[in-house]
Amino acid sequence: MTIAPTTGQELYAVVHSLNDAIAIFSAMAHPCRLRMLALLSEGQVCDVTTLTHLCGKRQPYISQQLRILRDVGLVIGSQEGQRVCYRIANQRVKVVLQAAGVLEHERAMPRR
Repeated sequence: MTIAPTTGQELYAVVHSLNDAIAIFSAMAHPCRLRMLALLSEGQVCDVTTLTHLCGKRQPYISQQLRILRDVGLVIGSQEGQRVCYRIANQRVKVVLQAAGVLEHERAMPRR
């Protein structure tokens, strides 16, 4: 049995939560961003240059994809000297990737 929201505030919370989920899954539904998440979830803290080599894409493209992942809260960047290193925001990202079978698929793919 599903209990429907009874107040405007409860309905707003449900809609807000659904919109957040849509934004997160939309960000994950892109081959390059999904590959970056898989690489980062395996404990590889990577800067843009490293991700550029691993994904076989140019730096501006990788930076744009990282911004999208940061905006929805999937990755965190931290300043380390002159570079920014990225990691997944929390272990829930890794759980979703494991449930979707992405991590096993990523391990089987050759690195560029």
